[in-house]
Amino acid sequence: MISHDHPLSWTVNAEPKSDAQQAIVNKDFRLLAFAGRAISIPGIDFAEYPLEHLQQQCGYRVLKGTGDVLRIGEQSALRTKTHDYAVIYNQYMLAACNAP
Repeated sequence: MISHDHPLSWTVNAEPKSDAQQAIVNKDFRLLAFAGRAISIPGIDFAEYPLEHLQQQCGYRVLKGTGDVLRIGEQSALRTKTHDYAVIYNQYMLAACNAP
């Protein structure tokens, strides 16, 4: 069972497409990023879309609970779910913010 106290528990029933569409309506084009020694943005190839350009064009927000420290079990399952969510969400955001 997944704890609802974990910072990533919101992804359990989240819908990335509808969430992205709502963010676009609200003119919030920020991509979802993971924290760590370096920022990563799931689903985005930095060779094609450099981070600096994305920051200027779209912006991004780091998701709490996505740092380098990872424990087995519930946290790894939530992180995988969050990563999969962010890949889909970020594809919608990338198209919406017109990053070349």
